[in-house]
Amino acid sequence: MTGASSSPGVEGAPPGATVPPPGARFHIQYEGAVDFGLPVDVYDLDGDDTAETDVRGLRDRGVYPICYLSIGTVEDWRADAPDFPAEVIGEPYEEWPGERWLDIRRHEVLLPIMSRRIENCADKGFLAIDPDSIDVFSNDSGFGLTEEDAVAYMRAIADIAHEHGLAIGLKNAGEIVPEVVDLVDFAVLEQCLDLGECDWYAPVAEAGKAVFDIEYVGRLADVCAAAPAGFTIVRSDLPLSGAIERCA
Repeated sequence: MTGASSSPGVEGAPPGATVPPPGARFHIQYEGAVDFGLPVDVYDLDGDDTAETDVRGLRDRGVYPICYLSIGTVEDWRADAPDFPAEVIGEPYEEWPGERWLDIRRHEVLLPIMSRRIENCADKGFLAIDPDSIDVFSNDSGFGLTEEDAVAYMRAIADIAHEHGLAIGLKNAGEIVPEVVDLVDFAVLEQCLDLGECDWYAPVAEAGKAVFDIEYVGRLADVCAAAPAGFTIVRSDLPLSGAIERCA
């Protein structure tokens, strides 16, 4: 596949799997009609809302498809929302109506649900997962979760992804980078420049793995000029509805 490479990490993607390369041209979109003909190397798309034919079409032309799913929240618009028992559902995710934090310590409840989601990604032809909201520990979840809880859960999710032949990324959660840098195959960040957190993710880039950052504020020229070495930066609207600006 054009633009993809075998994982260099011992704990990373399983043999035969591919990972997005550093410096890849990146498109991320979770809402709205997707233009599948963009001149990019990687698409990060909602796993439920993207049809298998579209995923296969990307792969046919050498584009790397990443499957977005949330592993740290329940979203009331998902078909599997009723599968989450009340005791694992915590406080609302204030920025996103209809979304609530999960008790990620409850592996026996959550992993079967997440396994079905990941299997759906694999069945559609995605090559990797973008597991969102692992940073539940740094939010008001109602559960008093820790970084150690997040690392243990991330490792369990990675095992499932690898069983399905998929690579896995780290979504935000820069605090746990030292514990998972050998496990993950790339990273997807939000606002690391705006929040002054890019240094947290430097070890991922230094390990030769792709780092994709989405910025929601600032002029494109300024954002691009500030991009750390090894990072791919894009400028987007907050809903990630397709209004992406890219550095040259």
